[in-house]
Amino acid sequence: MKFVNQFVLFYKNLIVYREGAYERGYLLANHRNIVVLDIIIAIGVFAAFSVGSVIGQTLMFRIDGIVALCLSMVVSAGVGLFALNSNRSNAALCMMRNIAIMIMLLGISQFMYYELKSNGSLYVYTVAAILICSASNLSGKANGVILLLINANAYLCMHASSASYHFALMNETIVNPHYSYMFFCTVIAWVSGIRRHIDYLMIVRQRVRLKIASETDPLTKLFNRRGMESFIRRAKYRGNVGAALFDIDDFKSYNDTYGHKAGDECLATVASLMREAAEESEKQPVIAVRYGGEEMLLLFFHDDKKKAMKSIGHAIERLRKLKIKSGADAVHPCVSLSCGFAMSEKPLGADTELYYGLVAEADSHLYAAKNLGKNQCMS
Repeated sequence: MKFVNQFVLFYKNLIVYREGAYERGYLLANHRNIVVLDIIIAIGVFAAFSVGSVIGQTLMFRIDGIVALCLSMVVSAGVGLFALNSNRSNAALCMMRNIAIMIMLLGISQFMYYELKSNGSLYVYTVAAILICSASNLSGKANGVILLLINANAYLCMHASSASYHFALMNETIVNPHYSYMFFCTVIAWVSGIRRHIDYLMIVRQRVRLKIASETDPLTKLFNRRGMESFIRRAKYRGNVGAALFDIDDFKSYNDTYGHKAGDECLATVASLMREAAEESEKQPVIAVRYGGEEMLLLFFHDDKKKAMKSIGHAIERLRKLKIKSGADAVHPCVSLSCGFAMSEKPLGADTELYYGLVAEADSHLYAAKNLGKNQCMS
């Protein structure tokens, strides 16, 4: 029981990687898998029909069932390809995924009926259950719903075709070998689907962790330059941008006086103030970046200079109130921040070079703040 609880908790923790920020990627992966599955099924049926024709056993195959299945695969794949090449919302992608699966199941039901009527074989049911659950990469709940539909279709097809193949199912108990076989295949398909889904979520989790590690400064937990560039490309912001470049005054003196461990702690403290300043803006995004060494950057994705200067002033004042004793040769008795601020005159889009040009302008104002006595912001 303990193992089951641990597994359920583990699965619940992984679910986050198909929701929120990752939902769109997950839905697009669903559509890609469905398109590939449609192609595989269509090719498989066509190949089986061709082999049957060559060896003179075409009577085992029903042309109308094959046509219905292949048409459903084509339409299902068309829905998937349309979804992959559209910019629809996540809700629309989810709906189109469900439609594509239902179209696929309709074709499979037709083919299953003709195969049962022809030779009484449940191989179509087996292939459909295992392939759809293991290849589509759906959640355990979604796989359960699909298996219920496939089982219901198989049950109806068996009864509809029983007169042709003499199934005599109506008076049989649940231990009927066909039902036992379906139960066995259902369990195998469902477990296979869950395992496939867990593997996918673990791969996504690993990718996310690697991405975060590559885009985040390990000491301050702020964006590094790569993370800043990635955010700019993702945000696709089309307005003016403000850049505030901070520098810890006389930080070399602080390191020389108290050691590098204390210096790292000081950097982490200032970084927390940068995060607080970034979080002050609820509607308009602001990101904090460790730009290099003891330099930290706030990027304001709005054109409200007054609001940006207010956030900058709060950060400088909060550090003053902490009264962290500065190094032996420092200008001020407590650790302080100098800042240079620049606002773009036009939207920068996703061009990172333009952002670096704006930061360079903020850097020139930072030098002016340093030359005028530090512990202040210049724009």
